[in-house]
Amino acid sequence: MTETTGFVQGADLTWLDISDEEFRVYHYPDGGVYSLYHPLKLNVKRKENGDSHRIQAENGIGHYIAPGWIAISWRVKDGSPTVAF
Repeated sequence: MTETTGFVQGADLTWLDISDEEFRVYHYPDGGVYSLYHPLKLNVKRKENGDSHRIQAENGIGHYIAPGWIAISWRVKDGSPTVAF
């Protein structure tokens, strides 16, 4: 396992730093939403039927977002760029 500033990684995955986000919301075709607060790290897995996301949140909870969402919205902390990558 790899440990970086309190983040323990058990698989060989590439993670993006999204710690400047306050929250992010995934929107689904049926009108449903999935909300995350204080996300830290994001891993994107490209698939033919859409991208899946793995997110590590500040509270230590990991989230798996299955393909099928149609949009993402988010808010960043004051002074952070709205889009960082």
